Amino acid sequence: MTTQCFEIHPVGSFDLSSYIHASGGGLMMHPRGTSPNELQLAFLADDFEHAVGVRLRQTGSTVHAAVSDCQADIDLVRRQIERMLGLDVDARRFDDLAVKEPVIGRLRERFPGLRHYGFASPYESAVRFVIGQRMRITQAAVIRQRLADAHGGKVTFGETIRGVVPSPRVLLGITEFPGINAAKIKALHAVATAAHEGGLDAEVLRSLPHEFALAHLQKIHGIGPFSAEGILIRGAVAPDALPTNEPRLKRAVARAYGLCSEPDDAQMTRISDGWRPFRGWVCYQLRRWLEDETHEISRK
Repeated sequence: MTTQCFEIHPVGSFDLSSYIHASGGGLMMHPRGTSPNELQLAFLADDFEHAVGVRLRQTGSTVHAAVSDCQADIDLVRRQIERMLGLDVDARRFDDLAVKEPVIGRLRERFPGLRHYGFASPYESAVRFVIGQRMRITQAAVIRQRLADAHGGKVTFGETIRGVVPSPRVLLGITEFPGINAAKIKALHAVATAAHEGGLDAEVLRSLPHEFALAHLQKIHGIGPFSAEGILIRGAVAPDALPTNEPRLKRAVARAYGLCSEPDDAQMTRISDGWRPFRGWVCYQLRRWLEDETHEISRK
């Protein structure tokens, strides 16, 4: 087994342990590491052909990556990992926001060194959103993993073999799958076609004005406003993208800011203006915080 290693040097605060904790939650589905200090990622490379398995560790301010038997370009893989974890952004201004804005400061205390934990690509995000439409999160996660295990490339972590999302080429050849109805199959084929044609390129989506990017994504059959926002924010990991169709976000804002009711659109705009240019990061952390709070309350 050939292992390729590289280092990432974050600019601004970063703590991998906050991501390791997030990997076990309902929002992310990545394999658990054998060590509490290790994050394992299994994903389809941005070349849409090769499965990638990587182990991440942090010592001091340095993130160490070990990629085994990788057939994809290693620089491509590095950039993809950096995008997924928000490591491609200078976070010093985010650190400054945490000092000035009390809610962000409390989020930093709760999730020290966390930036944004995104999906591997807009393509993977689109596949996830299509499968998850009108379905419970846990049920969708099971179906996605079965699809990955049956049709996706494989990576190995010790004794564990993990499937990744099928490539667009493979996905176009799937005409039926248990738990995925004909309408979703049609939408998945549209997603695969869009990926082939360059319509789900992360850097292109991040370079577009927010409304243009959303309009572009909604041209894909089966992708509505909610899914388009999810693809942009969770797949392209646009740091300043603000969702407007995410009901959990308003619940989180109301709870975090002590509001009597959920904010309307005008209130959301006023509040979120103070999060610029990291509104996408703050929204992700608020949803994480709400999930943790809800689970804690349900256990009492």
